[in-house]
Amino acid sequence: MTTRRLFLSLIALHFNFNTIAQSSLLIQKAIDFSYREQWDSAIACYNSMAIKNNTFYFDRGMCHHLSTDFKKSNSDFFMYTKMHPLEADGWLLLAESSLYIENYRLTKKAVRHFIKMEPKNSAAYFIEACACFYTNRSNKARKLFVKSILYDPEFTLSNLYLSIGLLKGHSGPDKIDALDSLILNEFTLHPPRNNFEGSIMNWHINHLRTFYQSYLE
Repeated sequence: MTTRRLFLSLIALHFNFNTIAQSSLLIQKAIDFSYREQWDSAIACYNSMAIKNNTFYFDRGMCHHLSTDFKKSNSDFFMYTKMHPLEADGWLLLAESSLYIENYRLTKKAVRHFIKMEPKNSAAYFIEACACFYTNRSNKARKLFVKSILYDPEFTLSNLYLSIGLLKGHSGPDKIDALDSLILNEFTLHPPRNNFEGSIMNWHINHLRTFYQSYLE
């Protein structure tokens, strides 16, 4: 190796070492911000990284997800599952984020991938049930909500959807009153523990009201 090539190699090695060290520092800062639920600051750290580690898209996706920016989290989880198709958690988060941006087709596809790896996950069946529910496959949705409760009897949102399903036999404005009563009861018994859970609950409430309002029009 010539002196010039050796010199350039040493410069490149030094640059890579500094870049890796900087990325490691940013990762630690991102983790610290995440512990404090300062999602925007954590995301800024990830966006500043010159080198992306193996979990980059999952980690940044989680920050977007927990800050309820589901469109961006969906994009990150999609990239993660593309790079790591055998990692189950990526498929579950892709399914959930797809649900909350109303991409029900991708929701179902991602859930199917996840269930092949973890066939007894209550959350997965709930997510798929919601996608079926909002694409007018109510019988399939009911079976999936029941399956969700089978694996976790305390999965409260599945119980809520099943209870609301009984309202389909009702007619007239009292249906919305009955729906609001069920929702109020759910909030009273299981209040959201943080902003993320509150946002998720509001998503389901708004969609359920819109769905059942259509029966009255």
